[in-house]
Amino acid sequence: MFGSTRNPWNLSLNSGGSSGGSAAAVAARIVPMAYASDGGGSIRLPTSYCGIFGFKLSRGLNRFEDLSKAWGGAVVSHACTISVRDSAAYLDWVAGHSDPASTSYLHAASQPPKRLKIALINQAPVETLIHRDCLSAAAKAAKHCAALGHIVEEAAWNFDGHELMRAFLTVIFYYTARDVANMAQLLELAEPQLALELNTRLMAGVGKGVSDEQLQQALAVWQRIAARLADFHNRYDVVLTPTVATPPLASDALDPNVLERWLMCGLLASGLADKIFCNSLLDAIISKAVQQTPFTPLANITGQPAMSVPLYWSDDGLPHGAQFMAAIGNDRLLFQLAAQLEQSEPWKHRMPPLCHQ
Repeated sequence: MFGSTRNPWNLSLNSGGSSGGSAAAVAARIVPMAYASDGGGSIRLPTSYCGIFGFKLSRGLNRFEDLSKAWGGAVVSHACTISVRDSAAYLDWVAGHSDPASTSYLHAASQPPKRLKIALINQAPVETLIHRDCLSAAAKAAKHCAALGHIVEEAAWNFDGHELMRAFLTVIFYYTARDVANMAQLLELAEPQLALELNTRLMAGVGKGVSDEQLQQALAVWQRIAARLADFHNRYDVVLTPTVATPPLASDALDPNVLERWLMCGLLASGLADKIFCNSLLDAIISKAVQQTPFTPLANITGQPAMSVPLYWSDDGLPHGAQFMAAIGNDRLLFQLAAQLEQSEPWKHRMPPLCHQ
């Protein structure tokens, strides 16, 4: 509504999204924490770009959520915070824990983790170029973990990344079409009258071509990949990756170019958008769809907890997060590791230049 949300560390760049406003407000010290949601990395991406702590909780932990309403259960709600403590305390509240008993997440964050076996994976599930600063963020996190006594080994994914992303995009297309139709009904408008971005309008149009059977097939892939990751976690407590694949981008970096806009408008005007859904279309858009976030959607698909930890700032003064992911339900373990890393490499004193003006 008010234009691009700029990055507090460099106002010529974007804060990422979709919870970029929350992350920017916390990073700029306007508020100590802010509500955020994550359907494919939308907490972890902006917190990585803004140099704060971002936690994506296990599916089903937030007792205020109706999982049927957002992307087949991919979306979870939590908060962007400066400290690990605040994030854990917020999860205690939304999960229904009201005391400092040993079961609370806040209590877990005060305890050191056991010696962990950590898999370092620098290759994205699909062929995506990873910026050197993002790789450096993961490498620094790995060194910190090793110095704390954890075992860090390089590893590789145990599933087909293209199958993963086709299934993920199929679900997003389907639910975007449903949500846009519901919005139009709620506002008593025809869908073309809705004030939507062109990308969203086309996604809704294409999503009308996704059948219920195709949706169920995609969700079955989600379950299959979740089972593969559960096997992976029999060998490793935690997976460590870069949070994102790029540094913060300019606000228009992902906008469709002139040709893309012309094709999108033509498809919408012709009424043929719902006829083009197929694997070839999905394969064609995967590379752009995950240009920033090839690592983060996995935890949304499987329901696992994941977090972006701000441990690395590049020479140009920009933050780059490292992502840690644990088996579903192991949120406490991630909070323990995050608090341990926060103690060994504190970040709360790192504030954007505008905070000192």
